[in-house]
Amino acid sequence: MSTIDQSISQSERVAVPIWGDNAPNIRRFWELILSANKRIIAQIFVAQTIASIALLGLPITLSVLLKELIKLDTSNAVNYQKIAVLILLFLFFELLYFQCARFCSKAQTLSGTTIRHTAMMCLYEHLLHHSKKFTHKTQSGALTSSLMEAAHAITAGLWIVIMDLWPTLLITVLATLLIFAIDPIIGSVVVVWCVAFSYFTLSAAKRRNNLAKNASKTNTGFVGKLSDIISNSYIVRSFTAVNTERNRLLKSYQESIDEESHYTWQSHKDRFRLDASSHLFRIIAIVGATYWISGSDFNIVELLLIVLLTNLSIRTATQGTLKMDRFLQINAEIYPALDNILKQHDIKFPEASDISVTDKPDLAVQDITFSYLGTDKTINGINLTISYGQKVAVVGSSGSGKSTFSDLLLRQYDVGTGEIVFGSTKITDLPQAVLYRLIGSVSQSTLLFNRSVFENITYGQTSFTMDDVIRVAEQTNCHEFIAELPNGYETLVGESVVAH
Repeated sequence: MSTIDQSISQSERVAVPIWGDNAPNIRRFWELILSANKRIIAQIFVAQTIASIALLGLPITLSVLLKELIKLDTSNAVNYQKIAVLILLFLFFELLYFQCARFCSKAQTLSGTTIRHTAMMCLYEHLLHHSKKFTHKTQSGALTSSLMEAAHAITAGLWIVIMDLWPTLLITVLATLLIFAIDPIIGSVVVVWCVAFSYFTLSAAKRRNNLAKNASKTNTGFVGKLSDIISNSYIVRSFTAVNTERNRLLKSYQESIDEESHYTWQSHKDRFRLDASSHLFRIIAIVGATYWISGSDFNIVELLLIVLLTNLSIRTATQGTLKMDRFLQINAEIYPALDNILKQHDIKFPEASDISVTDKPDLAVQDITFSYLGTDKTINGINLTISYGQKVAVVGSSGSGKSTFSDLLLRQYDVGTGEIVFGSTKITDLPQAVLYRLIGSVSQSTLLFNRSVFENITYGQTSFTMDDVIRVAEQTNCHEFIAELPNGYETLVGESVVAH
């Protein structure tokens, strides 16, 4: 069992989410992501380190090899054995770099799905226990899109850090140190360039943040509207509102396209400017370094090393900085998605404790009030006592607060003022598991899960056998209907009881 599975299993046993009862802890989130895949991530990290060192070994070996080959045209003694060793060493570095890069690419492909699913489960766990929007069916499409977008983006961001930013940092630092050891002036110029280029790249990314957030927000909104129309297609057709909804959807789609195009065009212009400045500086730096050291007392090895390492450090720093730009772009793009998920629920249940209520508690509603955010009071001063076993019907006009009242009893929301008491215990003092053992609820919108008939009937009761299910179905006059389905109790059904 993976770490994330263990964490989730533990949370189910003690009725506490893996995030804890407080606001989402981003550090905890990354700990779960990394711990669930720590072996493969560690292997990729080591392989990238070896590949970076091998890449640095290539120009060093090539410079020394060139020095020995020059001796072939002179009267100096030639060490053919040394030349052969250098050639083999060069090929070894080349092969080592190739094998490490190949391993990292393969590992990334094989483990990408696992990391993505781990991220999705962590976000889902938070959504399940903390998000207000989880209780609203109309948000299901947008939230599903948000989960998918966030999980994909988090996986892409993690790979950028491991596959690009870490090798960039290692190669740039080591190459610059080698240049410093040969000529501090050229090394200083390279450092100034790397810092300046990074600064301008990150500044450009910061300027595009709002554009990325708007693009992601409009896209999430479009997906939410599309899901809403699909989920309620029967109502749309019944009210002959197909054209109205189609126009509404097309408008949202066009807004999404416009925002995405604006952001993409701005990103393209920034990337072009950065690429052009990088190539121009690389040419100037190499030519300038060659001219600078041509009048100095450098040997051929040092001359070639400076040229090769300057080119390598500038090129690597440029690519790494552009990857950092992409990382920040991902962060900006998923901000609305994460903001849609990581909103903490106002409701905080006590942790599991010894608190309990009598087997047959009375229910007392004591002068409660409640209002939705920014609206007038939906419930104002209700006082009610219901004895155990008493049957009470709450009747009222549409919008009078009947559903809201039931949501307060389920503690989907907390009352504004007043108290709800079971027996002698306030509802706010009851752990979630204890409260839900006292209440049975059938919502107005009863839908089936997209799974088999057997799984829907036994939902929450894993100990039920097929005989138990058939006996219950016979008692409720459902057995004959279910038996006529294509696969009987194993028939898959969907939201609208569509068998497939």
